[in-house]
Amino acid sequence: MRSWGVAIGMMGPKFWGLYRKEGLMRAILRGKPYRPTHEKAGFSDELATCVGTDEWGNRYYEDWNGKNKNQRRFVEFSDNAKWFPTQTKKIAPAWQGWMHYMYDDPPKKDNFVDPFYRARRTPEFKTDHPTQ
Repeated sequence: MRSWGVAIGMMGPKFWGLYRKEGLMRAILRGKPYRPTHEKAGFSDELATCVGTDEWGNRYYEDWNGKNKNQRRFVEFSDNAKWFPTQTKKIAPAWQGWMHYMYDDPPKKDNFVDPFYRARRTPEFKTDHPTQ
C-alpha cells in the first residue's frame, strides 16, 4: 500500500490500527503518497513497534519479522522538521549507534553514558537581522 488512497486504503486494518493508537491526523499524515514506504512499516498490515523517543521528539521504530528474519530500524522525525523544512533533521547521539546496529538495546538512562561535556540542545532563533 503506497498511500491510504481515498476509500480503499482508509478501510484497511493498518490505517485503523494507526488511528486507534496515534489519532486521526497522525494516521492521515503517515499515509500521504509522498511519504516513503519504510515510514509506514512496509506493505504488510502489521505496525512497527515504537522503541522510544529522543530529546528532539523523534520517534524510533523497530520492525522485526520472525518469518523472514529481517530487522529494520527507522526514525520518524518530529513534526517541527516536517512543517518547517529549514530545520535540519537530526538524530540524537545516543540513538545514532542503535540506528546503525552498533547496539542491540535502545538507549535508556541506565545503559547509555551521557557525558557532562556534551553540548546540549539549544533552540535555533531565526531572524532577519543580527542582534546586538
